[in-house]
Amino acid sequence: MRTHDTMPLDRRSLLALMAATAATAATGDVSAQAQGARKVLRISAPYNPSTLDPHTGSAGSDHVVLYPMFDTLIGFDPDTLQPRPSLAEAWNYPDPLTLVLTIRPRITFHDGEPLNAEAVRFNLERVRSDARSVIKTELGTVASIEATGDLQVTLKLKQPDSALPLILADRAGMMVSPKSIQQHGAETDRNPVCTGQMKFVSWAANDSIKMTRFENYWQKGQPQLDAIEFNIITDVVTGVRSVVSGQNNFIYQLRPAQQQALARSKDIQVGVSQGLYSVVMYFNYSRPPLNDARVRMALNLSIDRDAFNKAIMMGLGTPAHTVLPASHWACNKAVTSYYKYDPDRAKALLAEAGYKDGIDLAFSGYSDQRSVQVQEVIISMLAKCGAREIHDRRARCRDGGLFHEQERRRHARGMDRPPRSERLVRADVQQGKLPECRPGGSFTGTDAGDSGVTQVHRTRQAQGCARSRASSRR
Repeated sequence: MRTHDTMPLDRRSLLALMAATAATAATGDVSAQAQGARKVLRISAPYNPSTLDPHTGSAGSDHVVLYPMFDTLIGFDPDTLQPRPSLAEAWNYPDPLTLVLTIRPRITFHDGEPLNAEAVRFNLERVRSDARSVIKTELGTVASIEATGDLQVTLKLKQPDSALPLILADRAGMMVSPKSIQQHGAETDRNPVCTGQMKFVSWAANDSIKMTRFENYWQKGQPQLDAIEFNIITDVVTGVRSVVSGQNNFIYQLRPAQQQALARSKDIQVGVSQGLYSVVMYFNYSRPPLNDARVRMALNLSIDRDAFNKAIMMGLGTPAHTVLPASHWACNKAVTSYYKYDPDRAKALLAEAGYKDGIDLAFSGYSDQRSVQVQEVIISMLAKCGAREIHDRRARCRDGGLFHEQERRRHARGMDRPPRSERLVRADVQQGKLPECRPGGSFTGTDAGDSGVTQVHRTRQAQGCARSRASSRR
């Protein structure tokens, strides 16, 4: 079950929020624009990145730090998730097994090296085959990659894959300077050289990440900031205080209760918007009782999504029933309310599957206070509908890829239960399909109906956008 608000803001929404904050907020250096001082946006960040290399990192929380530095080959509309041009100004499928990318001309990396077809080919091959890449499966349908012109890249596919444009709008589409990779090797994790608005300056682990504006950025009028500083403050309450005091201008991924409290303050602006983050519960349907579709359906029917939204999200969420939000162009509206709360039917399905006296479930999840609250609500709902005894094995884990890899190794050894050290879970759901999960937790397949995943709700995150008006008046 995903229990941390780690789903990133989309790139354009994040940068728009930052630009808006820079234009209206004024603490420290930002306020001194009229006097010629630098415009520096200071952000309270709740997580230290796993890495600053998009191809080797797996934490969803990394994206907020990656977005200002990295452009992606293809962008997307944050409202509809329709793909749109970015580093690639155009793309097309001349046939179902070929994707052709046309790279935008006159773009350079932060080290002055050109972004051309060969640089793109190098990066995509790195994603696909480098030993340190944790996103190999994102390009699993790609058979070969070729630079077929100075600014043209052709991907030959093993099978039709219409998801590739949006896959290239995420980590797989973030381009790193080939020269830098060859120079730094594994140290690329801490020395990112990219094409985005902001250029990397320094990273002091668990303390701060600093960036400065890239003067040769390809989009006119951007960036609007001179610098961005992410200050790592893992305690959200302390982070909020840093914004109220003027130490920072901006904080994101607030909890609903904090959002409501801050919204009453005259000195704080809080923005709430629809996000892609979902609270989910993974089913391991490789062994009983979850290998029976009727049991999985019963558990889906046991979740009162509206009650969960009110209890945990203060009503700020939107109940979800599929991997994709209702606004997504590929969302099938016919299944957006597929599982309605029906405890009687849930009990009947369990009885039909041979579990009239209930089932035993081993439940794993994060162990922080917020996550425990989420899990307790879910556990109580499941218990009312026939989950007779639940073994609660909460464990700390920030890497979904690790969890699924351990599960695969466990099955290879023929074990019924994972060793204690492997009782780990993370579900970083972004977009895509079931049932195969890849490192980082995103999905590579989609199946409406009994997909094996219960999406409890889709949050409207109390994300970012909390800043100090009191400081701006100074």
